[in-house]
Amino acid sequence: MALIRIPEEKRTIRNRDAVAERLATAGIDYEVWAPSHPLEPDATSVDILDAYPAEIDRLKNAGGYVTAGVIDVNAQTPNLDAILAEFSREHWHDDDQDSSGWSPHYTESVVDSRFQPVCVGAV
Repeated sequence: MALIRIPEEKRTIRNRDAVAERLATAGIDYEVWAPSHPLEPDATSVDILDAYPAEIDRLKNAGGYVTAGVIDVNAQTPNLDAILAEFSREHWHDDDQDSSGWSPHYTESVVDSRFQPVCVGAV
């Protein structure tokens, strides 16, 4: 579930389609997928990737991506604030990730300064 708080308009957008429409104005794609088979709460990254093959392939083909990954966080994740901070600025990753993992390259566009990501949790 996603929601968008717009303080200058004193409103919050909660409707899935309205959230997607508003995010699209900032160049952000927002989709909600149904898994191809049920997933357990403790599903591994491989399980999750295996549950969405068509959706992942579509995005990889559309964006020219070679790999897909899963970022698995919850309220009990150690250093959650630091992890979320890595995603709070606009960035990109090399397709051939180095051995240290998904090293971000920040754009310095400052477009992200108008947004604040919030981890809400499972629906």
